[in-house]
Amino acid sequence: MNTLSKSSTALKTMNLYGAHRGGTAATNALLNSGSLPPLQVHIVDQTPNRAGDLATTWQRAGHQTTALQADARMMSMQDNIDVLGLCTDDATAQLRLLQNSHAKLLVAGIIVASSDAGSLGGRVIGFGATVPEANRQTRADTTRLFQSIIDLTDGQRTTSTAVSYPVLNTVQMDGVRDTLYQQLAQDARTFLVSGHAPGRLYIAAAWPAPAIYRMNIQLRQGRSRSQMRTEVESRAAKTHHASATVYLDEANSRWSYIVITSSPRQSITIELPESGAMPLVREQIKREQELREQMAREQAVRESIQREEARRSTIYATD
Repeated sequence: MNTLSKSSTALKTMNLYGAHRGGTAATNALLNSGSLPPLQVHIVDQTPNRAGDLATTWQRAGHQTTALQADARMMSMQDNIDVLGLCTDDATAQLRLLQNSHAKLLVAGIIVASSDAGSLGGRVIGFGATVPEANRQTRADTTRLFQSIIDLTDGQRTTSTAVSYPVLNTVQMDGVRDTLYQQLAQDARTFLVSGHAPGRLYIAAAWPAPAIYRMNIQLRQGRSRSQMRTEVESRAAKTHHASATVYLDEANSRWSYIVITSSPRQSITIELPESGAMPLVREQIKREQELREQMAREQAVRESIQREEARRSTIYATD
């Protein structure tokens, strides 16, 4: 297993897993959240140069860093970590690190796509959690949440590239990601400065505008799709404050609903895809994208031939 070097005991320590879009958003949000104590930041990403590039950003802000190219699924856990930040697109890695972490505060964020509302470019949902080490309830709820995300994705990485078109649109993705990590950064900074942070789960959504909501999880057992839907819609109609609720059926993880209420009489119910559906969606998107790229190449060839024919015609006409 890969390991990270030990940190100086004089510094607060933070391990950051994921140095691409999520890690960059988390870094920017945290560095812009206010003054921070001196940090030793360890950054891990499996893609060459990403961890090092993000480490440079932290160094320029005056913090000490180490960077490691490694798969988060293969990392051994360290003791005496103040903050563990999970910003990867890999729910399996995040769940493993959550279950094995002894960090004083764990902060996790991940972006998930829902294929409903296709005319809007799909829906983008950001899930986040701040988990103090001793908060068993938040840890248990976060574990359930990420296990459900694993069920949806079949344990595969759901990369931004794979689901960016046509299911997602970039405006939604950027807004949701920034909104999510700004909140998580506030919680992390509160802990780094004061030593305390609440245990919370969050949903960030772009509807009706980018916003963050406190999330609670409701567990159900043995409900059919129609029964779950009826209950969810009935409860949504009675909710009059800004909130987000995730309904999970423990016996059948396919029946997962999210109800987001932004204000009285403004709510939305999202039914997540069936278990294992996201990889199929991803493969469909990949095939469609490959087809579009092939059509674009063929069009470029045709345009090149037309330009050459026009050039030759012009040359011939002026000879």
